[in-house]
Amino acid sequence: MKILLIDDCEITLESMHIFLEQEIPGVEVTEYPSLRLGKPAPDFNWAAYDVLLLDYDLGNGQTGTDWLRESVNQPGFPRTILITGVGDSYVVADAIKLGAAGYLNKADLNPERLAEVVYEVLAHPNGDSPGMLPVSPLEAEAMTHGFERERASKGDTERPSYRFGGVIGRGIGCTVYVGKRVQDGLTVAIKILDRSLAHDPEHLQRFIREGMLVSKVDSPHVVKIHEQGFTNKYGFIAMEFFGRGNLKQRIEQGISKEDALNYLRYIACGLEAVHAVGIVHRDLKPANIMFREDDSIALADFGISKRMSVGADLTCAGTIIGTPHYLSPEQAQGVQADQRSDLYSLGVIFYEMLTGRKPYHGDTVSALIFQHLHAPIPVLPMECADMQPLLAKMMAKDPNERFKSTSELLSVLTKMSAAA
Repeated sequence: MKILLIDDCEITLESMHIFLEQEIPGVEVTEYPSLRLGKPAPDFNWAAYDVLLLDYDLGNGQTGTDWLRESVNQPGFPRTILITGVGDSYVVADAIKLGAAGYLNKADLNPERLAEVVYEVLAHPNGDSPGMLPVSPLEAEAMTHGFERERASKGDTERPSYRFGGVIGRGIGCTVYVGKRVQDGLTVAIKILDRSLAHDPEHLQRFIREGMLVSKVDSPHVVKIHEQGFTNKYGFIAMEFFGRGNLKQRIEQGISKEDALNYLRYIACGLEAVHAVGIVHRDLKPANIMFREDDSIALADFGISKRMSVGADLTCAGTIIGTPHYLSPEQAQGVQADQRSDLYSLGVIFYEMLTGRKPYHGDTVSALIFQHLHAPIPVLPMECADMQPLLAKMMAKDPNERFKSTSELLSVLTKMSAAA
């Protein structure tokens, strides 16, 4: 690996050189003191290097972003990590636009962190990592410092600190990052609500409610909330991170009937715990069913969940809530849903686990809703025919014809297991 260091301070160059040789075996480091050598010539061979560590303040009024702007389109220009001590979000944003792949604040400059950032930009040249959306390490580093400044401004100096990593998902006004809790190194998922983007009070209320509801559930089959809070700019929920993806990914790979039954049981255990404290999930789907490193299952994403005992809702009467492929008939009609609605959605998921496909299809949401309301319960293939009565009970159009509770479903599953 060949690394080029550009900085106006030769002491800093020497320190980084030592750090890199200490942490990266076989690395070849070239120092380029900007004050002494000036701007590289137009024919400078940038392609000779794998990584460029570029200081922001290069002396004599020159900046690293200026140099980057002039040279980034040169053939073979290396992956660039901007190093700065100014902590200015505008500097970070400018560098992102110019194509910088990483960012390191000089306050964090140590051998381990320097090598970590280098490995990050080389391992994910497109800012992409498995199970995550494309995001520059630079953006993640900026989020880390911006979030900590916000918390400090609210006086939250005694609370845990987090180092942000890649993006797991994005929604309306929300971004979910994978991160590390600095104090103990615990990997967490951090859901951030940008209050400047979430203009609709409904989004803010749902965000508040998600953390509040899940914190009341104590079950190994439900996501754990570590912390929830607000700053002037952000709302945030630090929660359990799931390292082995979700059920949607497993369905795409194919699931055996035995595994489908086991997953069904574990999902039902999570629902039983949720329903026991009076919560209806209302958005149960494979993407919200997560796997831990030990392959255990937990329910996640309670953003549109609701207490069964609470009459007021965040939606108007007649509003459809949920994901169209997994809607219960009562959700499709926009009427009050109870725990039996979750059981219908679970039936849809069970069908999908057994067959690898969704039970109903349509070119429009209206077409899907019509099928949830009127189409026959789907028939399983011959090899799964023994599961048809169970599926029919979960996916009955009339809630009164479904299992009365998740506990009743679990009782049936236990009997089936004993008889097998």
